[in-house]
Amino acid sequence: MASKKNESFERVQECLEDFLANVVTELTKNLRDARGGRGANATGSLSQSIGENLQDGVEITAKGFNLNIELNDYYVDVDEGQEAGTRVSTRSILHWLQNKPNLEPRQPILPDEDIAYLISRKIFRKGTEATNFYSDVMTKKRIDELFKCVTEAGAKDITDSLDNTF
Repeated sequence: MASKKNESFERVQECLEDFLANVVTELTKNLRDARGGRGANATGSLSQSIGENLQDGVEITAKGFNLNIELNDYYVDVDEGQEAGTRVSTRSILHWLQNKPNLEPRQPILPDEDIAYLISRKIFRKGTEATNFYSDVMTKKRIDELFKCVTEAGAKDITDSLDNTF
């Protein structure tokens, strides 16, 4: 994973990159294994979006650090599910249908607009099951472990920097 390297904080950089790589791996795995192994990734586009732009995923600044993981914007709905009665716009489902990667050529039985309407209606009537693919990974414990790693790595990096200065 290529990130903007910060030579002064090599250990911190490594800690952050490892964290990010592990999170991306677990998110992808959780999404694939969701719903009792049936998965929650009908087209693969959400899975493909996880960590898609990791080259700039880690940035160390004078005031701290930034970690960036990009996901398709509907990941929250997949993670938390949607209660029955939730209105999902037919237009957003139509956009999803028309932009999803075609896994197999298909002869549509109905026009995409009708399929989008039926999906929207089903979500409104029955809701969708939560997968927790994201919330099970991004836990307080994991964030606490990251801060511990960064603190220890930062102390070592600063000590090395001071040793090399004097």
